[in-house]
Amino acid sequence: MISQMDAIRGWKSAVSPDCLTEVVQNYLNRFVTSGAVLLLNRQLHQQWTGCLFLRESGQFHAHRVTLSSEDVTELLHSSPTITRPLETLVRTDHSITTIFPGRSSLEICIVVDQEQLPPTSESNHSIQLLLLQYFTEVSRLALLNELEEVRLQNAREMQLIAALQKSLLPNALPVISTLQLAVEYLPSSHAGGDYYHVLRLPRGRWGILVADVSGHGGHAAMVMAIVHSLIQTYSGPTSQPGLLLEYINRHLVQMETHSKGIFVTAVYAVYDQDRAVLQICNAGHPAPRMRNSVGNSITELRSQKRIPLGIMAEVEYQHTDFSVRPGDEVLFFTDGVTDATNENEEPFGLDRLDQAVLQSQGNARNTIQQVLSHLDDYLGTAHAADDCTLLVASFVKSKKKAGEITGEFKIPKLN
Repeated sequence: MISQMDAIRGWKSAVSPDCLTEVVQNYLNRFVTSGAVLLLNRQLHQQWTGCLFLRESGQFHAHRVTLSSEDVTELLHSSPTITRPLETLVRTDHSITTIFPGRSSLEICIVVDQEQLPPTSESNHSIQLLLLQYFTEVSRLALLNELEEVRLQNAREMQLIAALQKSLLPNALPVISTLQLAVEYLPSSHAGGDYYHVLRLPRGRWGILVADVSGHGGHAAMVMAIVHSLIQTYSGPTSQPGLLLEYINRHLVQMETHSKGIFVTAVYAVYDQDRAVLQICNAGHPAPRMRNSVGNSITELRSQKRIPLGIMAEVEYQHTDFSVRPGDEVLFFTDGVTDATNENEEPFGLDRLDQAVLQSQGNARNTIQQVLSHLDDYLGTAHAADDCTLLVASFVKSKKKAGEITGEFKIPKLN
């Protein structure tokens, strides 16, 4: 005789509802000589689904069934041969309530022609327990399948969002006579909340903007797309860098993004080539780091730091001027770089970032590679929990004649 442990091994080794059906079917064929067993599971929309095991030509065969609540009620009350609803079984058997607490309203086990079950109470209990375990496991596997399908659907949607988000970022950075640019964007998930843009401004000036939407994933990508649209639609003066940030801030406040816990940090720098000046405006973002060509040291380009965008209306964003010279290099970054932690949950930090920048060879792309290499070595097997963006601006000596307006550019050919 198959013991209770044998039955449990059988259903635990099954990997699908079909396998579990086979386990119960084999059990019934060994112990039941006639009659039927009906298993039902309550679903949404007042429906019950389950499996009816009928003895046909000497063997039990499984049949999928779907019944309404009215059908089940009528079935329970119309025939005296239908016994042992699961609620009764659970109420009267403490061992079952211990194994499956709170399941009495979810499943029902109906045994047809109960007198045909094995004569001993031990066998009766074993088959009832097996059937209960069967449907509990069927429900669990069905739920896991549904969750997996939802996960795959969400992954497909996030991949689409990521592709759309990537299309909003510059395909290539402009070539500028006095400035060498390089960038690296590493989202922590398929879609992220980091953003960067390089704007061509009047009189040979250039705007460099790096922003970070709080959080990451779908909502961050959506707000990033809104910021991108606001930048594209801005038609105000470009003489003051803060005016662009104030424009973005007003619209985000009107949209009440802060009520959903969403805000945007940003740093916006306007590079005036003819004055060799970098005007920096900051909205709650990490201050850029500058590697000085003289003395090979790091300077924090700390401007008047204001609150992030989207929190409070009518905020004035002031800028600070910084002089630059050929050989200087400025690193714009998001806090996902410095906040990334290793296996011991220790952050990468500003000191390690500065060390990586100082070891670069004065080339924008090489500086990014140095930072990423140091970051990878530090993280080890840990993974960055937030998006990471690095944008490096290396200042070079202009080939233009004195007095000429610089800023001619061309988009490099893509490979």
